[in-house]
Amino acid sequence: MPFAYLHPMSTNGIQKRTRQQRVATVELPPGVWGTLLSQLRRGSVLLRLALCALVAVFLWAFTYGWEPPFRYQLGEIPQRDIVARVDFDQIDDAATEEAENRARRLAKATYNQDAQQLVQLRAQLRSEISKLLTAEKLEDVDAELWKEFQPPLAAATPDPTAEEQQEQFARFRESFAVENAVEVFG
Repeated sequence: MPFAYLHPMSTNGIQKRTRQQRVATVELPPGVWGTLLSQLRRGSVLLRLALCALVAVFLWAFTYGWEPPFRYQLGEIPQRDIVARVDFDQIDDAATEEAENRARRLAKATYNQDAQQLVQLRAQLRSEISKLLTAEKLEDVDAELWKEFQPPLAAATPDPTAEEQQEQFARFRESFAVENAVEVFG
């Protein structure tokens, strides 16, 4: 017999346990509350907790213990005047605005003249006048540039005709016909 057949019930004296019996013997570790409860049963942990509670009570008594209780409740009318411990101010918007306006009126105006800007403005004006003087006819001139040199028209005044514009341009050129007139002008 090459293979010996064993009967399932014969286990050489060891009794085979069922699955339910095997699971029943397994113990799970305690949960969070169980662990906490077992820790609280230890004397050293209880001593530390008692010391923490004692220190908390001491700190509370040390910081707030000597302050008197608040005597007045909301809606209660005191029998005497109450003086505030801390001064406080109420902003008067009207007086503040009046003081600001008075300060503006009394302030001295100071001006800081930047000569460099004037030099640049003169140079630009000379350049534009030179551009206008190089043109022989009004048609050769940039219309936007010529418009900058025209005075504003009065209300209800019609635009000048082409002949009037040509005449204005001729007078403009004549006023700068003198030698070095542009340099003298600027």
